[in-house]
Amino acid sequence: LISSKMPHDDRIAGMAVYLTMYCKREGKVLHLEDVYVLPQYRNQGLGTELIKECAKVGLSRGCNEMDLQALDWNTKAVDLYRRLDGILISEFVPLLLAKDKLPSL
Repeated sequence: LISSKMPHDDRIAGMAVYLTMYCKREGKVLHLEDVYVLPQYRNQGLGTELIKECAKVGLSRGCNEMDLQALDWNTKAVDLYRRLDGILISEFVPLLLAKDKLPSL
């Protein structure tokens, strides 16, 4: 977890949640689970700064890439990731096993 404060304010303005995982394609990967900036602090570069800090963590842990995901309706996140040179990986298809299906596995 990384949090960010505004220079003129002691309150936390945003956070990024990440974890390190292993990918058979790339080896060690930093998975960025969530980036959240409070509405009153958005459009001030905090999301970008949080992602950059996560990238530093990934490099310090020996990660080969950072995994970013966004829901298709979240165009602001997709646009931000693309501005940071994120690559859309269209060959992945997200799947979900719902809780009610897990006992039968």
